[in-house]
Amino acid sequence: MNHDVITEQIKQWLMRPVPSGGYNNVAEFDCSLASDLGLKRSENQDRVALLKAKVSASKYFVVGVLCDGMGGMTNGADCASTAMSVFLSSCIKHRGQHAKERLLISAESANKEVHKLYGGNGGCTLSAFVIDSELNFFAVNVGDSRIYVERSGALNQITTDDTIAGQLNRDDNELGGKLLQYVGMGEDMEPHVFETESFLGANKLLISSDGAHYIHQETLEQIIVHKADSDTLARRLISLSKWCGGHDNTSVMVISDLSKIAGASVNLPSGAIEVSDHISDMRVLGIPMVKHNVFNKNDNANKDLDKLGDSADENDEVADEKTEITEEECKSEKSAKGRTSSRKNKKEKPAEKPQLRMDSGREHTLITIHPKNTFAL
Repeated sequence: MNHDVITEQIKQWLMRPVPSGGYNNVAEFDCSLASDLGLKRSENQDRVALLKAKVSASKYFVVGVLCDGMGGMTNGADCASTAMSVFLSSCIKHRGQHAKERLLISAESANKEVHKLYGGNGGCTLSAFVIDSELNFFAVNVGDSRIYVERSGALNQITTDDTIAGQLNRDDNELGGKLLQYVGMGEDMEPHVFETESFLGANKLLISSDGAHYIHQETLEQIIVHKADSDTLARRLISLSKWCGGHDNTSVMVISDLSKIAGASVNLPSGAIEVSDHISDMRVLGIPMVKHNVFNKNDNANKDLDKLGDSADENDEVADEKTEITEEECKSEKSAKGRTSSRKNKKEKPAEKPQLRMDSGREHTLITIHPKNTFAL
């Protein structure tokens, strides 16, 4: 398995048929993802996702990203899904880089791929952050989706829209909302990066697509500063955007307590990643090898990187083995008449075989991925 496979699997998952709107809560971070078609669009071209990656027993990183496909151009939904899948896969691939460099590399990788597919005739916005167990916190923004932080009862927009009005710091519809830059435009894209200092003292974080920007700033602030959990806040934002006319797709990511991420212990086996969007979660239990250390070259925890899943949570593996079967097992069972189930003794299942699990409501589908050159993160 290589990173192209991860990219493609994430993209297929992001492009799956889903309801016109939905909500998903990542309880361990009090983070909620929500997206809605709105009242005047025929397709939801927004994508919003949260990636959790467990590097070792003590190392992790979290990436939040929102992409808004440009409706006036070619295949906005595909552009947003492509950009997001490439961006997330690149964040995994370049996990040995400093968090800031990782964001820049990943944003540029997304830009190159979308431009290669659409030649500048299709694109999307990209707003994202990364935080890791070393408490590095950086964000990147391209386009007119926004990142806000709530600090001491005030809501502050830390990003600046890549529009004429945004660059002039004017709320003027006559200036138009045409983007000055976007993911997919090609070589001239220059992502805006925001340092850790932008988040110091912040309590809540909000990432939003422009469907939410029809809500007046004062009203938006009143909602976010209210003492409520992330799920409640996300639902209120979606509902209010409809009350304001539902002119566009609306997607939000709300984190009610940033300290929960900064002090979190990501609930995953070592070497696993999990991606959540506004509908469901997807877990990958094995990823390609990267021949460099992560975070700190002197960190003894990096010695675990050469082990093939030995540091994974054995309890999680046992629980998964009780409910999951591989496609190969299914085929062998159908061809062997009268044979009792080969799953009665799950010790026969190769423990190191990486798997992609897609959890979607009551459905539970297992897709196996070729295990070549994979290891625990």
